Amino acid sequence: MRMAELAQNYHNKLQEQNILPQNPQEHAADIEQALRNIPPQQRLDAPEQMPMNQQAFEAHVQSALKHVKNDTATGMDGCPYEL
Repeated sequence: MRMAELAQNYHNKLQEQNILPQNPQEHAADIEQALRNIPPQQRLDAPEQMPMNQQAFEAHVQSALKHVKNDTATGMDGCPYEL
């Protein structure tokens, strides 16, 4: 089975388990609560001005792909093999 199929099956099973709140207000409240619990020293000063908040263009993606090492894809858990 290909990696993409494994990921798709994993995410489909998560959605079938109904682990997300059904109520949009409850979901929004959960997000707000999580954001309030971020320690001040770990918060970004101006998140809207951070590079990760800028639009990604195809040239950016191509450049990033050219600079990564070969054979270094992460596993299903998002952790690199070396970990």
